[in-house]
Amino acid sequence: MTTEVKAALESLNDPLIYNQALIDCRNALNLSKATLENHFQQWLWLEEGEEYKNGVDEAYAIQLGAIEESLVLQGLIYD
Repeated sequence: MTTEVKAALESLNDPLIYNQALIDCRNALNLSKATLENHFQQWLWLEEGEEYKNGVDEAYAIQLGAIEESLVLQGLIYD
């Protein structure tokens, strides 16, 4: 399954656009699928009323959310 997730992440890569969230996802997956899922949870599942610290964090979360959505729709994470 990790190989499929790696392939899915690679399919999201656009060499013309720098995407720190995608880089971080690849690095987290290199540790484990659970680490990748935990990264999504830490960034995307905010407590009610909690907001991102600044626009940079919010933009990162938006990129990360698109990656998570793609992986979920393909059935590759959150077994």
